[in-house]
Amino acid sequence: MDTRLVVTLSGAAALAVYALIEDLAVMVVSAVSIGVIVYLFRGTRMRDRLIAIAAAGLGGAIAAQIGLTFYYHTGTSAPEADSGGLFMSAILIGLGNAAVVVVLATLAGAWLKRIDRKSE
Repeated sequence: MDTRLVVTLSGAAALAVYALIEDLAVMVVSAVSIGVIVYLFRGTRMRDRLIAIAAAGLGGAIAAQIGLTFYYHTGTSAPEADSGGLFMSAILIGLGNAAVVVVLATLAGAWLKRIDRKSE
């Protein structure tokens, strides 16, 4: 496996583990969707991969929040709030996860280029 791919997937896995420890369902779904997209887009250009990571983080978080909203409003649990604050926090969580993985992937790519240059 490519070292950059391993580092990026490890970052997404670390976010998922942190979310499981903190019991944050929206963050788990966002991190898992980022991991899946990173793996599926492993052969594409870095620019396309970064755009897909941002879309996956945002889409996964919003989809998870929509699922939680349906769960709360079907009467199985008491709703936390009826305002748009939950969706705003889902957007921020998704963008935060995507930002962490994008920075990690960019730093891994820069580090690997630097190592390759030094070995020549």
